[in-house]
Amino acid sequence: MLCILISGDQSRRFAADSESLIERAAEVLKMMFPEDYEDPTAVHVSNWQNDKFACGSYSAPFEDTLVDDY
Repeated sequence: MLCILISGDQSRRFAADSESLIERAAEVLKMMFPEDYEDPTAVHVSNWQNDKFACGSYSAPFEDTLVDDY
């Protein structure tokens, strides 16, 4: 599993064109792992910026967050 978080101007650009995000991620991974790269079996791109419930937000745990808090 690979998770990519993008913010700012790039997030707005990729929100309009998720295919270019997938292609760019593949390019970078192929450069990093030229011998081992394999195309993904599935891809999911969320679009928090345009989600009426998320409104571009995300959450992150504090330093003293416990597992039970989630």
